[in-house]
Amino acid sequence: MSDRFTHSPFLRRAAAPLLLAIATLPLSVHADNNKDGRWRGLLGASVAFTAGNTVSNSAVLNLDMARQTEDTKLSVQGYLNHANSEVEGRSETTADKWGVATQYDSDLDLRWFAFGKMRFDGDRLLNLTLRSTVSAGLGYHVVDTTDHTVNVFAGLSYTDNRYSEDQTINGRVGRRFASPGALLGEESTHQFNDRVTFKQRLELYPDGSGDKAHIGRFNGSLNVSMSETLSLSLSVVSVYTHNVPAHVKKTDTSLFTGINIKLEP
Repeated sequence: MSDRFTHSPFLRRAAAPLLLAIATLPLSVHADNNKDGRWRGLLGASVAFTAGNTVSNSAVLNLDMARQTEDTKLSVQGYLNHANSEVEGRSETTADKWGVATQYDSDLDLRWFAFGKMRFDGDRLLNLTLRSTVSAGLGYHVVDTTDHTVNVFAGLSYTDNRYSEDQTINGRVGRRFASPGALLGEESTHQFNDRVTFKQRLELYPDGSGDKAHIGRFNGSLNVSMSETLSLSLSVVSVYTHNVPAHVKKTDTSLFTGINIKLEP
């Protein structure tokens, strides 16, 4: 997520990290380790509005779905984020980005698994038309129980960044920057009790071309049930990109809150 979204004057005045997702109507399910081949996940829509000295609006759509069997898992995640503010009659777009990712895991035995992943992102404020990342490798189930899962994984990756305008990155000028690299990461899910669940994932993409085009991504979400159907969620997303255009900060962090509606298949 963009620093323009989380650190802009608009958000500081509007306190959007707290107001974002006040009106949220997601569809979600219990975050346990079901392996019955049915799709489970979350579909959310978060909006916030302010009026007065600052007129602003923001909207976030997100998708997090997974289908798991005894030896395979197919997951899909996506998001769409737009925010706009108006101060003293001057309108400014403070966020306009999207992303989608899919990953397929196949167990080789009780501990080891192979995976393949594709991810696509765009950010109009950064003139990033498309960032495509393809990766594949091996993973290891450190913990695999009904209430807790912990995986570590590593592999090879390839990232292709395409911009709508010429950019200067690491002394190079152009609209396309591509590089091979590696992927190192870990992920876990935790069902602490009947009310509290937590999910997190950390991915590191060391560059293998010598251009230091390193990328790091962390996302985590805490879900607290308020009833059999309603729960309160808190999510954080942080992205580090070593090689960025001169006017862009390297680290991007966003915080989201929302009310979830649980659906069981």
